[in-house]
Amino acid sequence: MGWGRLRGSLQLILSVETVPGLKVDGMDVLAVKQACKFAKEHTLKNGPIVRDPIERVRKLLLSHDIPTEKELKDMEKEVRKEVDDAVAQAKESPVPEASELFTNMYVKDCGVETEKNSK
Repeated sequence: MGWGRLRGSLQLILSVETVPGLKVDGMDVLAVKQACKFAKEHTLKNGPIVRDPIERVRKLLLSHDIPTEKELKDMEKEVRKEVDDAVAQAKESPVPEASELFTNMYVKDCGVETEKNSK
């Protein structure tokens, strides 16, 4: 597999929110490696990037008759309800204290910073 083929298997996708995403064949380990390298470089230079494998996995599952279309739609409805409920709960919750702003934030070369190890 040549470098040109790998380059051709990556696509930069811009979403409505202008957060770029990558479309890459997850079964092609070299393309995934290149995509991860690109994503890291892009993120450090320009901000976040999104990779979304859900549609590919959905098609794969359906092609093997693991779930039916109806079962997937039922699962999607259940998940959407769960997310909607969580959003509603978040909107009804009080605004967190300012001291919570940096709790559990990633710190370069230090892993995750928590209240316990940030003091």
